[in-house]
Amino acid sequence: MSNNTATDPSSGLLAKLNLIFLIIVLGAVVVGTVGFMGGLLVENIERLSNDNIYVLVSKWDIPAFIGLPCFVVIIWGLLLRLLNKATDARIQWCVNFCIAPAIAAVVVRVFYGFVVDGYMASHGYTYCWEYTSPSAMSPSVWVKEPEFCISNSGSVRREVLSWMDSRPNWGKDVSVEEVEAKVAMLLKEWKREQDRY
Repeated sequence: MSNNTATDPSSGLLAKLNLIFLIIVLGAVVVGTVGFMGGLLVENIERLSNDNIYVLVSKWDIPAFIGLPCFVVIIWGLLLRLLNKATDARIQWCVNFCIAPAIAAVVVRVFYGFVVDGYMASHGYTYCWEYTSPSAMSPSVWVKEPEFCISNSGSVRREVLSWMDSRPNWGKDVSVEEVEAKVAMLLKEWKREQDRY
């Protein structure tokens, strides 16, 4: 019995579909990084410049942008394979090009975390673990005054931050008592919902 998989047209089609799938996934990563992380970065720079009541700080946004060319070059390499234009030299160029941005992204991530923490503290912000999601990639939340970080409010963190966003004048006129009252009300609603189940 001979093995005809090398000449089987369906195996070539499957390989092309796999390449197309990978290109779409990596393209989505690039678009998501630019659209979501870029938008969040711009929004939070604006929050910081306006002395907002809180600022979301991602320690992954700048490193992600530094590593972004690597994803673009991988997409280029996959396109070359899809179009049967890939040569050993071109693929090696793609690999070589990816090394520098990938290493730079990792190195920047390590130092960026320390720099961001110091920068936020120097601008009068305090890290609030109550409002920060426990997910590893989630941005950390920094509040203008430590008193705005209300204890035991983690289960309603999204609602609290949305409420802060809805305040006029970037939340500059919000008092600690208002935040405490809002958190207490949200927690009461949350507990009532939990008791129903």
